[in-house]
Formats: sequence, structure tokens, C-alpha cells
Amino acid sequence: MTNYLTKKNQPIKAVTHQEIYRLQECVQQLASWEEPLKVINMYFKSSDAPLNKKKLVAQYHGNACLFQTFYEDYLQQLTKIDKKFQELRLAEKVKC
Repeated sequence: MTNYLTKKNQPIKAVTHQEIYRLQECVQQLASWEEPLKVINMYFKSSDAPLNKKKLVAQYHGNACLFQTFYEDYLQQLTKIDKKFQELRLAEKVKC
């Protein structure tokens, strides 16, 4: 019989593939924001161009909307991930 204990003789918790895939899905959803965040980053980094007030206001509004959407999604994903980690902490331990 295989002994499923850690180095400190603690039982290992069971983690299903479904739980791993759900966490991976949340991470992928957060990673999908990489390109839009690069656009926002470029907007705030480009300070060497001459100021055009109309263009600046339009870009600011667009980037503010994009950031607000990201922020709401980020908080939602963070909550999901935290909930999943809590579930994993309470997972049943592997029986020998």
C-alpha cells in the first residue's frame, strides 16, 4: 500500500482535474487582459507627443472605460480564485 503523507507526516489533500482546470481557466482569463493593458500602458507612457486636447479627451475616455472593464473583471476573477483556493484547502484528504 502506498503511503500518501508529506515529509511532516501530514495527509495529502485530493485535488481533482476539474479543480485544476477551473483554476487554469481563471488564470487564462486574467492573462487575456495582457494586450489591452499594453494599450493602456502605452497611452500613459507616451508623454513626448504634443498635446491635442480633443484627442486627449477621447483617448482618456476610451482608456478609462477599458480600465474600468478590466478592473471589474479582475476583481471578479480574484474572488473566484480565492473561493477555489478556499475549497482546495478544505478538500478531503487522500486515504491510504
